[in-house]
Formats: sequence, C-alpha cells, structure tokens
Amino acid sequence: MFHRICLVATVAIVIAGSAPLRAQVDSPTTAWPPAVDSSVTMKAFPGRKVEFFRHGTKSEWGYAKPQQDYFILVHPENPQPNSPVYVVLHSAGHDAKSAFEIGTEGAEGPRGHFLYYPPADCYGLYPDCRANGGVGDWWWGGTEPNQKAPRNMGPDPTPCEKRVEETVKWMLSQYQTDANRVYLTGISMGGSGSLGFGVPRGDLFASIMVHVPAGAVHVQQRMQLAPLEVPAGRNYADPPVVVAYSGIDDGWAKDQAVLIKGMHDRKFAFIDFWGRSGHDSTRHAIESKCDLAFSFPWLEIKKNEAYPAFTDATSDAKAPWLASDGAASDPTGQINAFFRWKNIEDSAETFAMELRLLNPDEVKSVIPFPTESTANVTLRRLQKFKPREGTACDWELTQNGKVISKGTVQADKEDLLTISQLPINRTPSKLTLKAR
Repeated sequence: MFHRICLVATVAIVIAGSAPLRAQVDSPTTAWPPAVDSSVTMKAFPGRKVEFFRHGTKSEWGYAKPQQDYFILVHPENPQPNSPVYVVLHSAGHDAKSAFEIGTEGAEGPRGHFLYYPPADCYGLYPDCRANGGVGDWWWGGTEPNQKAPRNMGPDPTPCEKRVEETVKWMLSQYQTDANRVYLTGISMGGSGSLGFGVPRGDLFASIMVHVPAGAVHVQQRMQLAPLEVPAGRNYADPPVVVAYSGIDDGWAKDQAVLIKGMHDRKFAFIDFWGRSGHDSTRHAIESKCDLAFSFPWLEIKKNEAYPAFTDATSDAKAPWLASDGAASDPTGQINAFFRWKNIEDSAETFAMELRLLNPDEVKSVIPFPTESTANVTLRRLQKFKPREGTACDWELTQNGKVISKGTVQADKEDLLTISQLPINRTPSKLTLKAR
C-alpha cells in the first residue's frame, strides 16, 4: 500500500552538505560534481532538510555548448541507512523550484499536485530542465508548443536525459540510499518525460507513476514501440512497473493508444487508469473521476525483486482510446489495477510467487471489483531463476494446498516466461515454476 505520510511542525533550513563532493559553490561556472549553493533562499519544507545544488556540463552528455543547471534535494524526515529515492520531473508550466514549493505544501496541499510531494521516508530529488530556455532541453516527447518538428526522437537518450541519469546516480553515491527503491514520477510534460526517460531504465528505477502525461511519443521512440521496430542488437533491461492516469477528454492523451498497445504488445507491466478529468493533474480532480487511481502500491516495488506483467485480463475495462467508432468503452476504468503479488522464492531451481485480486475492503471505490480474472502472466526481473530461450519449465498454481491449474511453459527468444490464461481470484494462489 502507499506509505503513510506524516508532517511535523519543525522547519528545515538550507545548509551545505558535509561530504567532500558537496562543497559550497564558489563559482557560477561549477562543472561536475554538483555543489551546494547556500546563497539561494528556499521555502522551508516542514520537518525536512533541503539542499540546492548547481553544476555545469559534462562533455559526454552531448550538449552543443556548456550550460549551468540546478536541482533541489529534500531529505527524509528521519533519514535511514537505506532510504528510498523519489525523483520528480516537473511539468512545462513549472520548474524544479516551483514543483518543490508545491511539494512543501504536503500531499494534500492547496495546489493539489500529489506527485510533487516526496513521501516522508524518501529523499526527494527535483531536477530542472527549464533554466536554459526549455525547448532544447525539455524532457518532452512529441511536438512542443510553437515547434513544428517533434523533439526527443529516436531510441537514444538526449543530453537532458543523460544529465538526469548522472544526477540520480551521483545522488545515490553520496547519500545513504536504497538503490533498489528509486522511483520516478511526473505530471504532464514530466509524465511524458518520466515515461520516455524511465521505461528504458529498468536498471535504475523500480517503478514509475505518471499523471496526465503529455503524449506517448517520447516513450514510443525510446522503446521503439509499435509500429516502430527495435534496432537489431539493442537490448533493454526489464522496465520499471508503470502506473499511469489520463483524462479521456484530455487533448494531450490523444495518442494514449500508442502507450496502451505498446506496453501490451511488449508484455511490460502496466497499470492504467482513466476518467473524464481533462488535463487536470490535481488529486481531487483525478479521484473525483477515478477513485482507484491512487490505489496501486507502486512505492513498494523493488528493483531487485521479480514482478508479473499481466496482459489480456478479463477484468480490464474497455479503454476509450482503443475503441473503434461506435464501439462501447468505459468512461472510467482501469487496466490491471486489481492484481496484487508477493514474491515467495527466487532460486536457481525454483520460482514461486503469490497472486491474488484486490479485495473491496482494502480500497473503497465505486468501480465494481472482480471476484475472479483470467490473464496472461509474464514473469520479469527474475533474480536467480533465469531460464534461457527454449528452456522448458513445469508450473502449477495452487490454492489452499490444492492444485487448480498446471502445465509447461517455454522461455521465448527474450528469455521470458509467459503463462497463458492463468485464473486468479481474491484468495491468494501460489504460482510455482521449476526448470526441467
């Protein structure tokens, strides 16, 4: 479930970090590594320490000319040896500082952008992509305002994306963080950027949540989703689990079918929600149209644990973007939102996972809860149980010690195991696989 968020009444101050690579900035031309600029006045974040960093450009990022950027780091209320990291990509209407300021208002703040608030146990990292004019540096995918040509095209990351990647990795090296619990989020342009930058980086991010992403072109280009083709020899890590919400009356969601179909066809883990809320990304607007949209525990996903990707579930609603003219669709709905899982064993010889459906007493919703569902289940991020292409595995699904389904599955050319039409209901079942 989502982490509970508690605010305390103390006030944070901006201070320089004590680690050798976090010295106070002494020049506006600071390159790399980042340095704290203690001269910047920041809004206090209740109960949490805040650091403002500046840095210059590394040549390997590929910028046409040097530039200076900044990011803001919010510490957890009570830092632990392995604190999670929560990375926020701001929208086109915000920058890192304004997104941070909204975050200081809390998860239920007056401006309502829930995703701008890093949970109390997380480090909150706010990179910026607006300080240098935006257009050449934004993490937007697709056609930007007043621009005729799409941006961020092709399978390779842009300088901006390389900069953010290096920032995240540097931050992991400097603070006591859990590299298996790094989460990425954003709204609007930040949602487009989180998908385009984050989905190819399953080696960096555990999961992603986006609200009203401004188009799916960015992620389509980076992952070469249909109708594009993956270049020969290019391999992607198992992607993060992706959770998304879009308004069906949002003009920026017009290519949502590209995202839904692309994630489905590549057997990626995708939990999708929608409702008639336009491009409004506030919690109130989203919850009033789709009260399930915040129900999935995306902050419990870990990069070093296997997860199932569900496709063609009988419990899925009918997405309006996939409906042909005149076909029925659901104005409020979800894809894969009711599935829950728990890892039991991941050894060289055996893999076991608990699968079940969400119970109505766990989350309140006006959307009907299914009592059972059938879905294709693809296992990803397997840690030690790693059958290669052509390897046959015997599997069985048991419930209360009784076998309810079993069979044999063979690893495909991507070394993936997909069990077709697996029955899942509210009672936990145990899926077990053994390689022959």
